Amino acid sequence: MSRRNLKKRKDLAKRIENIFRERRLNLRKRVSLKRYTSFKIGGKAKYFITVRKIEKLIEAVKIARELKIRFVLIGGGSNILFDSRGFDGLVIRNKCEGIRIRKGGFVEALSGTSLKKLIKKCSAHSLEGLENLYGIPGTVGGAIYGNAGAYGSSISDFLEEVEILDLNGERKVLKKEEIQFGYRDSQFKRNGSIILKARFRLRKGKRKEIIEKIQEVWRKRREKIPPFPCAGSFFKNILKEDGKKIPAGELIEKAGLKGFRIGDACVWREHANFIINLGRADSSQILSLAEKIKSEVKEKFGFELEEEVIFIPEKGI
Repeated sequence: MSRRNLKKRKDLAKRIENIFRERRLNLRKRVSLKRYTSFKIGGKAKYFITVRKIEKLIEAVKIARELKIRFVLIGGGSNILFDSRGFDGLVIRNKCEGIRIRKGGFVEALSGTSLKKLIKKCSAHSLEGLENLYGIPGTVGGAIYGNAGAYGSSISDFLEEVEILDLNGERKVLKKEEIQFGYRDSQFKRNGSIILKARFRLRKGKRKEIIEKIQEVWRKRREKIPPFPCAGSFFKNILKEDGKKIPAGELIEKAGLKGFRIGDACVWREHANFIINLGRADSSQILSLAEKIKSEVKEKFGFELEEEVIFIPEKGI
Protein backbone atom coordinates (compact mmCIF):
# COMPACT_ATOMS: atom_id res chain seq x y z
CA MET A 1 0.00 0.00 0.00
CA SER A 2 1.33 3.46 -0.94
CA ARG A 3 1.96 6.12 1.69
CA ARG A 4 -0.87 8.19 0.24
CA ASN A 5 -3.40 5.37 0.58
CA LEU A 6 -2.12 4.53 4.04
CA LYS A 7 -2.66 8.14 5.11
CA LYS A 8 -6.19 8.09 3.67
CA ARG A 9 -7.02 4.99 5.67
CA LYS A 10 -5.64 6.48 8.87
CA ASP A 11 -7.55 9.72 8.31
CA LEU A 12 -10.78 7.80 7.71
CA ALA A 13 -10.23 5.68 10.82
CA LYS A 14 -9.70 8.81 12.90
CA ARG A 15 -12.82 10.42 11.41
CA ILE A 16 -14.91 7.33 12.20
CA GLU A 17 -13.69 7.23 15.79
CA ASN A 18 -14.33 10.96 16.27
CA ILE A 19 -17.88 10.77 14.89
CA PHE A 20 -18.83 7.86 17.14
CA ARG A 21 -17.28 9.64 20.13
CA GLU A 22 -19.20 12.84 19.36
CA ARG A 23 -22.46 10.88 19.18
CA ARG A 24 -21.65 9.19 22.49
CA LEU A 25 -21.50 5.76 20.95
CA ASN A 26 -18.97 3.46 22.56
CA LEU A 27 -16.96 2.25 19.58
CA ARG A 28 -14.45 -0.52 20.30
CA LYS A 29 -11.64 -1.72 18.04
CA ARG A 30 -10.17 -5.15 17.26
CA VAL A 31 -12.82 -7.10 19.17
CA SER A 32 -12.76 -10.90 19.06
CA LEU A 33 -16.02 -12.24 17.65
CA LYS A 34 -15.75 -15.71 19.18
CA ARG A 35 -17.50 -14.70 22.39
CA TYR A 36 -20.46 -13.21 20.50
CA THR A 37 -21.48 -16.31 18.52
CA SER A 38 -22.75 -19.71 19.60
CA PHE A 39 -20.22 -21.36 17.23
CA LYS A 40 -17.34 -19.78 19.21
CA ILE A 41 -15.60 -19.09 15.90
CA GLY A 42 -14.47 -15.80 14.37
CA GLY A 43 -11.52 -13.46 14.14
CA LYS A 44 -11.51 -9.82 15.21
CA ALA A 45 -13.91 -7.11 14.11
CA LYS A 46 -12.23 -3.89 13.02
CA TYR A 47 -14.95 -1.98 14.87
CA PHE A 48 -17.58 -3.19 17.32
CA ILE A 49 -20.44 -1.48 19.10
CA THR A 50 -23.26 -2.62 21.40
CA VAL A 51 -26.47 -0.58 21.28
CA ARG A 52 -29.26 -0.77 23.86
CA LYS A 53 -31.66 1.87 22.54
CA ILE A 54 -33.43 1.95 19.17
CA GLU A 55 -32.33 5.55 18.58
CA LYS A 56 -28.69 4.53 19.04
CA LEU A 57 -29.14 1.57 16.71
CA ILE A 58 -30.53 3.88 14.02
CA GLU A 59 -27.72 6.36 14.58
CA ALA A 60 -25.01 3.67 14.28
CA VAL A 61 -26.53 2.32 11.05
CA LYS A 62 -26.85 5.80 9.55
CA ILE A 63 -23.22 6.64 10.35
CA ALA A 64 -22.03 3.39 8.77
CA ARG A 65 -24.07 4.06 5.65
CA GLU A 66 -22.99 7.71 5.38
CA LEU A 67 -19.30 6.84 5.74
CA LYS A 68 -19.69 3.77 3.50
CA ILE A 69 -18.38 1.45 6.21
CA ARG A 70 -19.34 -2.17 5.64
CA PHE A 71 -21.37 -3.30 8.63
CA VAL A 72 -23.29 -6.27 9.94
CA LEU A 73 -25.98 -6.39 12.59
CA ILE A 74 -26.06 -9.28 15.07
CA GLY A 75 -28.39 -10.24 17.88
CA GLY A 76 -27.77 -13.41 19.86
CA GLY A 77 -25.16 -14.63 17.34
CA SER A 78 -26.82 -18.05 17.20
CA ASN A 79 -27.30 -18.54 13.47
CA ILE A 80 -24.11 -17.08 12.05
CA LEU A 81 -20.56 -18.08 11.26
CA PHE A 82 -17.92 -15.34 11.22
CA ASP A 83 -14.79 -15.63 9.14
CA SER A 84 -11.80 -16.72 11.24
CA ARG A 85 -9.87 -13.89 9.57
CA GLY A 86 -12.24 -11.44 11.22
CA PHE A 87 -14.57 -8.77 9.85
CA ASP A 88 -13.13 -5.73 8.10
CA GLY A 89 -15.87 -3.33 9.13
CA LEU A 90 -18.34 -2.54 11.89
CA VAL A 91 -20.25 -5.16 13.87
CA ILE A 92 -23.34 -3.70 15.55
CA ARG A 93 -24.66 -5.84 18.40
CA ASN A 94 -28.35 -5.22 18.95
CA LYS A 95 -29.28 -5.32 22.63
CA CYS A 96 -32.40 -3.16 22.32
CA GLU A 97 -34.80 -5.03 24.60
CA GLY A 98 -38.34 -4.30 25.63
CA ILE A 99 -41.81 -5.91 25.68
CA ARG A 100 -45.23 -4.30 25.96
CA ILE A 101 -48.48 -6.19 26.42
CA ARG A 102 -51.40 -4.39 24.80
CA LYS A 103 -55.16 -4.97 24.88
CA GLY A 104 -56.73 -7.45 22.51
CA GLY A 105 -53.84 -9.93 22.55
CA PHE A 106 -51.36 -7.56 20.94
CA VAL A 107 -47.72 -7.75 22.04
CA GLU A 108 -44.91 -5.39 21.00
CA ALA A 109 -41.24 -6.29 21.26
CA LEU A 110 -38.02 -4.50 20.37
CA SER A 111 -35.83 -6.38 17.91
CA GLY A 112 -33.01 -7.11 20.38
CA THR A 113 -35.35 -8.86 22.83
CA SER A 114 -34.56 -12.52 23.35
CA LEU A 115 -37.21 -14.79 21.83
CA LYS A 116 -37.20 -16.89 24.98
CA LYS A 117 -37.89 -13.85 27.14
CA LEU A 118 -40.78 -12.78 24.87
CA ILE A 119 -42.46 -16.20 25.09
CA LYS A 120 -42.09 -16.29 28.89
CA LYS A 121 -43.65 -12.82 29.17
CA CYS A 122 -46.56 -13.84 26.96
CA SER A 123 -47.19 -16.99 29.02
CA ALA A 124 -47.26 -14.87 32.20
CA HIS A 125 -50.14 -12.93 30.61
CA SER A 126 -51.91 -16.11 29.41
CA LEU A 127 -51.23 -15.34 25.75
CA GLU A 128 -50.68 -18.37 23.55
CA GLY A 129 -49.33 -19.03 20.08
CA LEU A 130 -45.55 -18.78 20.27
CA GLU A 131 -44.91 -21.81 22.49
CA ASN A 132 -43.50 -24.01 19.71
CA LEU A 133 -40.68 -21.50 19.24
CA TYR A 134 -39.53 -21.71 22.85
CA GLY A 135 -35.85 -22.52 23.15
CA ILE A 136 -34.94 -21.26 19.69
CA PRO A 137 -31.88 -19.13 20.51
CA GLY A 138 -31.54 -15.55 19.38
CA THR A 139 -33.62 -12.41 19.25
CA VAL A 140 -37.00 -11.29 17.95
CA GLY A 141 -35.31 -9.42 15.09
CA GLY A 142 -33.23 -12.43 14.13
CA ALA A 143 -36.25 -14.73 14.29
CA ILE A 144 -38.24 -12.49 11.93
CA TYR A 145 -35.23 -12.09 9.63
CA GLY A 146 -35.01 -15.85 9.16
CA ASN A 147 -38.71 -16.61 9.77
CA ALA A 148 -37.71 -18.97 12.56
CA GLY A 149 -40.01 -21.83 13.37
CA ALA A 150 -40.47 -25.31 14.79
CA TYR A 151 -43.09 -28.06 15.09
CA GLY A 152 -45.26 -26.64 12.32
CA SER A 153 -45.22 -23.00 13.47
CA SER A 154 -43.28 -19.98 12.19
CA ILE A 155 -42.93 -16.61 13.84
CA SER A 156 -44.58 -14.95 10.83
CA ASP A 157 -47.81 -16.85 11.68
CA PHE A 158 -48.33 -14.51 14.63
CA LEU A 159 -46.86 -11.32 13.24
CA GLU A 160 -49.06 -8.27 12.79
CA GLU A 161 -46.53 -5.66 11.68
CA VAL A 162 -42.84 -4.74 11.73
CA GLU A 163 -41.19 -1.35 12.09
CA ILE A 164 -38.05 -1.05 9.99
CA LEU A 165 -35.31 1.38 9.03
CA ASP A 166 -35.15 1.30 5.24
CA LEU A 167 -32.20 1.95 2.93
CA ASN A 168 -33.12 5.66 2.77
CA GLY A 169 -32.85 5.97 6.54
CA GLU A 170 -36.60 6.30 7.02
CA ARG A 171 -38.62 4.50 9.69
CA LYS A 172 -41.55 2.60 8.22
CA VAL A 173 -44.21 0.25 9.53
CA LEU A 174 -44.94 -2.75 7.31
CA LYS A 175 -48.04 -4.88 7.73
CA LYS A 176 -47.46 -8.62 7.56
CA GLU A 177 -49.21 -8.68 4.16
CA GLU A 178 -46.54 -6.32 2.79
CA ILE A 179 -43.69 -8.64 3.78
CA GLN A 180 -42.54 -11.63 1.75
CA PHE A 181 -41.98 -14.63 3.99
CA GLY A 182 -40.91 -18.11 2.98
CA TYR A 183 -39.66 -21.26 4.65
CA ARG A 184 -36.90 -19.99 6.97
CA ASP A 185 -36.73 -16.90 4.81
CA SER A 186 -37.87 -13.30 4.56
CA GLN A 187 -37.31 -10.32 2.28
CA PHE A 188 -35.13 -8.78 5.01
CA LYS A 189 -32.33 -11.13 3.97
CA ARG A 190 -32.15 -9.30 0.66
CA ASN A 191 -33.41 -5.73 0.93
CA GLY A 192 -31.03 -4.26 3.54
CA SER A 193 -33.80 -3.04 5.88
CA ILE A 194 -33.12 -3.07 9.62
CA ILE A 195 -35.80 -4.56 11.87
CA LEU A 196 -36.48 -2.22 14.81
CA LYS A 197 -39.55 -3.63 16.52
CA ALA A 198 -42.44 -6.01 15.95
CA ARG A 199 -46.08 -6.33 16.89
CA PHE A 200 -47.71 -9.73 17.36
CA ARG A 201 -51.30 -10.83 17.81
CA LEU A 202 -51.82 -13.79 20.13
CA ARG A 203 -54.77 -15.65 21.58
CA LYS A 204 -55.97 -15.67 25.16
CA GLY A 205 -55.42 -19.08 26.69
CA LYS A 206 -55.07 -20.90 30.00
CA ARG A 207 -51.79 -20.08 31.67
CA LYS A 208 -51.26 -23.57 33.11
CA GLU A 209 -51.73 -25.22 29.71
CA ILE A 210 -49.44 -22.70 28.01
CA ILE A 211 -46.67 -23.34 30.56
CA GLU A 212 -47.08 -27.11 30.21
CA LYS A 213 -46.71 -26.82 26.44
CA ILE A 214 -43.59 -24.65 26.82
CA GLN A 215 -42.10 -27.24 29.16
CA GLU A 216 -42.86 -30.05 26.71
CA VAL A 217 -41.33 -28.13 23.78
CA TRP A 218 -38.25 -27.33 25.85
CA ARG A 219 -37.89 -30.99 26.87
CA LYS A 220 -37.92 -32.06 23.20
CA ARG A 221 -35.56 -29.31 22.12
CA ARG A 222 -33.09 -29.91 24.95
CA GLU A 223 -32.68 -33.51 23.85
CA LYS A 224 -31.48 -32.28 20.43
CA ILE A 225 -29.03 -29.61 21.60
CA PRO A 226 -25.37 -30.68 21.27
CA PRO A 227 -23.06 -30.16 24.27
CA PHE A 228 -20.65 -28.43 21.87
CA PRO A 229 -20.55 -24.98 20.26
CA CYS A 230 -22.73 -24.90 17.15
CA ALA A 231 -25.15 -22.66 15.28
CA GLY A 232 -28.25 -24.84 15.52
CA SER A 233 -29.63 -26.63 12.47
CA PHE A 234 -27.06 -25.98 9.74
CA PHE A 235 -29.22 -26.74 6.70
CA LYS A 236 -32.85 -26.05 5.85
CA ASN A 237 -35.09 -29.05 5.42
CA ILE A 238 -36.03 -29.84 1.83
CA LEU A 239 -39.40 -28.32 0.96
CA LYS A 240 -41.19 -30.42 -1.66
CA GLU A 241 -43.73 -29.10 -4.17
CA ASP A 242 -46.59 -30.68 -2.22
CA GLY A 243 -45.56 -28.71 0.88
CA LYS A 244 -44.11 -31.71 2.70
CA LYS A 245 -40.59 -31.51 4.15
CA ILE A 246 -37.69 -33.94 4.02
CA PRO A 247 -35.48 -33.46 7.10
CA ALA A 248 -31.96 -32.44 6.10
CA GLY A 249 -30.59 -34.44 9.03
CA GLU A 250 -32.21 -37.60 7.67
CA LEU A 251 -30.52 -37.15 4.29
CA ILE A 252 -27.14 -36.43 5.88
CA GLU A 253 -27.45 -39.50 8.10
CA LYS A 254 -28.41 -41.73 5.14
CA ALA A 255 -25.36 -40.37 3.32
CA GLY A 256 -23.29 -41.94 6.11
CA LEU A 257 -21.86 -38.67 7.39
CA LYS A 258 -22.67 -38.85 11.10
CA GLY A 259 -19.41 -38.32 12.95
CA PHE A 260 -17.57 -37.24 9.80
CA ARG A 261 -15.11 -34.45 10.54
CA ILE A 262 -12.69 -32.05 8.95
CA GLY A 263 -10.28 -30.80 11.57
CA ASP A 264 -12.39 -29.90 14.60
CA ALA A 265 -15.55 -29.36 12.55
CA CYS A 266 -17.73 -32.43 12.95
CA VAL A 267 -21.19 -33.75 12.02
CA TRP A 268 -22.79 -34.52 15.40
CA ARG A 269 -23.41 -38.21 15.92
CA GLU A 270 -26.76 -37.67 17.66
CA HIS A 271 -28.35 -35.42 15.01
CA ALA A 272 -26.77 -35.08 11.59
CA ASN A 273 -28.06 -31.55 10.86
CA PHE A 274 -25.77 -30.11 13.51
CA ILE A 275 -22.20 -29.20 12.64
CA ILE A 276 -20.31 -28.85 15.91
CA ASN A 277 -17.07 -27.22 16.95
CA LEU A 278 -15.03 -29.79 18.87
CA GLY A 279 -12.83 -27.05 20.26
CA ARG A 280 -10.51 -25.54 17.69
CA ALA A 281 -12.54 -25.49 14.48
CA ASP A 282 -12.13 -22.47 12.25
CA SER A 283 -14.51 -21.10 9.63
CA SER A 284 -12.69 -22.78 6.73
CA GLN A 285 -13.14 -26.21 8.33
CA ILE A 286 -16.86 -25.58 8.91
CA LEU A 287 -17.33 -24.42 5.31
CA SER A 288 -15.36 -27.34 3.89
CA LEU A 289 -17.45 -29.78 5.90
CA ALA A 290 -20.66 -28.08 4.75
CA GLU A 291 -19.56 -28.40 1.11
CA LYS A 292 -18.72 -32.07 1.64
CA ILE A 293 -22.20 -32.69 3.07
CA LYS A 294 -23.92 -30.85 0.20
CA SER A 295 -21.89 -32.76 -2.38
CA GLU A 296 -22.64 -36.17 -0.85
CA VAL A 297 -26.37 -35.48 -0.46
CA LYS A 298 -26.59 -34.17 -4.03
CA GLU A 299 -24.73 -37.17 -5.42
CA LYS A 300 -26.69 -39.78 -3.49
CA PHE A 301 -30.21 -38.31 -3.43
CA GLY A 302 -30.29 -35.47 -5.97
CA PHE A 303 -31.28 -32.81 -3.44
CA GLU A 304 -29.58 -29.42 -3.09
CA LEU A 305 -29.15 -28.57 0.57
CA GLU A 306 -29.31 -24.87 1.45
CA GLU A 307 -27.56 -23.41 4.47
CA GLU A 308 -29.68 -21.97 7.26
CA VAL A 309 -26.56 -20.66 8.98
CA ILE A 310 -25.27 -17.38 7.52
CA PHE A 311 -21.55 -17.06 6.79
CA ILE A 312 -20.12 -13.57 7.15
CA PRO A 313 -16.80 -13.30 5.28
CA GLU A 314 -14.02 -10.89 6.18
CA LYS A 315 -15.06 -8.37 3.52
CA GLY A 316 -18.80 -8.71 4.16
CA ILE A 317 -21.66 -10.37 2.32
